[in-house]
Amino acid sequence: MLKLVCGALLVANLAMFVIERGEPAGHEPARMKNQLHPDRIRLLPATAGTPAPAADAPAATTPPAAAPAATTVGAAGTAGACIELASFTAAEAGRFEARMAELGLADRVSRRDVPTPSSYMVMIPPQGSREAADAKTEELRRLGISDTFIIQDNSPRRWGIALGTFRTDEAAQSHLAAMSRRGVRTARVEQFGTGPARIAIQLRGLDAAAEAQVTRARAEFPRQEAQGCS
Repeated sequence: MLKLVCGALLVANLAMFVIERGEPAGHEPARMKNQLHPDRIRLLPATAGTPAPAADAPAATTPPAAAPAATTVGAAGTAGACIELASFTAAEAGRFEARMAELGLADRVSRRDVPTPSSYMVMIPPQGSREAADAKTEELRRLGISDTFIIQDNSPRRWGIALGTFRTDEAAQSHLAAMSRRGVRTARVEQFGTGPARIAIQLRGLDAAAEAQVTRARAEFPRQEAQGCS
């Protein structure tokens, strides 16, 4: 009987010991008991709209590379062809410049005087009118002389007929003698002094379309030959 009582007391003491020490490690009965409505807790899956956690250090934003600036050239500095017409009289130069203005090329035009050295011209004296000069030119053609030029400037030689221009008097006299042998009786030699007898006109910065316009307009000035600018 005593053994039974001692055994019951031992079991009771062990039970009290367990209650006082709590549950074995790894269980939290008190926290579980304090939860409110644990049956309503649901784990929701992550959605596409859930923002990703930020990185510790945000990556530096590299600004987009600037597009290279387009190269533009103003009208005054346009790179392109340059044409020179170098044998205008003052009147011809004025007409040509007016023609260029009509084509919208006035800002491309510049002029300069072209000094001419002393020269000697074999010529037939002025005939008084263009009609008379044309008639004399036809007479020369019948003699087989076609290399002639009617002088049209405003000098005293206007409507004279040039048969050749030479650097030296000796060369001019030799040509005069040759003309005389071919039947030309009224020709003579005249000297031209040094001076700005002619005007050169340059057109700079011409693209292909503008150059074509100039070429067509130059047909109105048949004595002018285009050359590159110096």
